[in-house]
Amino acid sequence: MTPTSRTRCIAAIALGWALVAAIAYALNDAFGACVFLAGVTTLVLWRVVPRLRRLLRATADDLDRRRRRWRHARAEWAKAFSWPIWLKLSWYTAALLVGVSLVLTLMNPTGLIGQVAMPTAWRFLMTVAAMDLLSMLRVGARRANGKAVGFVVASVGTALVAALALSLARKLLFTWTGEDPGAFPAALTLATAVLVPVGWLALIAAVSAILMVPMVFATLWQMANTRRMDEEGGFHTFLVALRPILVCSVPLFLFTFVWSWRAQDWPTLRGLGITAVVALDYWERPVCRAARGIAVRLDDSHYSVVVGGHNLDWRFKTVACASGDAAR
Repeated sequence: MTPTSRTRCIAAIALGWALVAAIAYALNDAFGACVFLAGVTTLVLWRVVPRLRRLLRATADDLDRRRRRWRHARAEWAKAFSWPIWLKLSWYTAALLVGVSLVLTLMNPTGLIGQVAMPTAWRFLMTVAAMDLLSMLRVGARRANGKAVGFVVASVGTALVAALALSLARKLLFTWTGEDPGAFPAALTLATAVLVPVGWLALIAAVSAILMVPMVFATLWQMANTRRMDEEGGFHTFLVALRPILVCSVPLFLFTFVWSWRAQDWPTLRGLGITAVVALDYWERPVCRAARGIAVRLDDSHYSVVVGGHNLDWRFKTVACASGDAAR
């Protein structure tokens, strides 16, 4: 482009912008904004039109390359996450057991066979789904994209799990001692570390619950795959279609099972926990500048003192000090 042509081009664009802006300013707000946007779009297309065919061809080629790359990646992922022979046999066995147990339950819901067969078959199905989930995670962790996703999940999930485990540990210590958990820092740290797996399980269960909705659509899409049904059979296609939902239900099943434990008393666990609290945070010290005892300081004027007990059975008493008598 010669300098004269370039000057004319710049002048034409500036004049067009000024004309569009003047018309838009003279009109009302909404209609003027539409005129301004239409004018700007026209000016841009006016400069692009000489190269528009080439740009469209390049865009189409790029989309075709991305489509082929996506198809190749889908084929690789499908091959990587395909069922091993032993896992396919386990899925078939679990599905058949669930079907037979469902028939027995419908025939005699209150009978011994109906009450035992269905829960047993369901737990076996969840076990097979858990093995499938572990196999998928193992395969995904070996891939480059899987490692990147795992790093992001680990970095973000660690903070969330730590907060959740700390909250559970504080509530557990308060249930055991009846005192502020902040008075037992060592026991609180230990309880938080012990409850970290529960926190991870709760986080994974929450993610699984969120993924349940898209997994339903994935199941419907798999069921509509008539080509797979013709090639692999209806039974296998049905199991493959249910696989996303069943795999996502494994963390929910485990978390529900673990969470139900909180309703039980667990006296032995409670005794072990209180013993750990005594061993970590109680020691012999002056109480209210008087006699020494195995105690922990609750605040400026209160102590929790061990008054009796041994092994897993401890008894405590809260001592209130007079003003100025608390040990500093």
